[in-house]
Amino acid sequence: MKLCNRILLKFYYFAPRNLWNWVATLLGIGKTGYDSETITQMIVEKNINWEYAYEKDVTSYENQKIVTAIAHHQSRHNSSFVTVLDFGGGGGHSFEIAQQTFKKISMKWVVVEREKIVKMLTNRISRDGLSFASSIEEAKKMTGNVDLIFCNSALQYTDAPLDSLENLLRQNAKTVFLTRSPFAKGKDAISYIQPSLSESNGPGHPPRNLHSVLEGYKCKSVPIEEVLSLIQKYYREVKVFDEGRWEGARSAKLINSYTILATNPILI
Repeated sequence: MKLCNRILLKFYYFAPRNLWNWVATLLGIGKTGYDSETITQMIVEKNINWEYAYEKDVTSYENQKIVTAIAHHQSRHNSSFVTVLDFGGGGGHSFEIAQQTFKKISMKWVVVEREKIVKMLTNRISRDGLSFASSIEEAKKMTGNVDLIFCNSALQYTDAPLDSLENLLRQNAKTVFLTRSPFAKGKDAISYIQPSLSESNGPGHPPRNLHSVLEGYKCKSVPIEEVLSLIQKYYREVKVFDEGRWEGARSAKLINSYTILATNPILI
């Protein structure tokens, strides 16, 4: 089984996109996506055990993203209390990283995730300042005014990325930080099925009692120009950092990964 998974992953990286999508659909890869029971359980179990999963490592590339986001926000506002809407934030590991790094800042942090994940996390994870919601609207009710919206590689997994983005922008947060976000460089959106071993979901090492299986997610990378045009309707200052070729698809030459920082909201 492990050999078969490795072969399929290799095929994904080197096969033409349409051929891979056809094979993935035929094999049922991507049928359940993040609603998969295996992925949900893996995310939950990894996040429950902080000592084992995180090893208190705040220096890794991915973990530094939330540190950068809060640092940008604080450089303008220097607040002692920050409310964060973490879109697609899994089990809240960014909250843990932020608390370790910014010990003098109190935080109210709401993670927006799929309903199945939220139900399991709410019952099993209890940390002061951290909550979970299954929609942006529910999260806004929990936070009140939002200071920072943080979105780390999540929009591409939604059914309608631009609609999800606009819903986030409507919250009038002081700072919006999108990162590791794959957007198409051309004029057309690109749809693809991204395979992934379940153990790669969530932070740290997989629990020894859970076996990793090959899952998949339906993804859509929308054009970067449409993304920027939408953000500029809501924010006066928008900075874009092109992180280079996205490694998540065979059509990666058509997709780049971006970090986008939006500040100074226009009240609409």
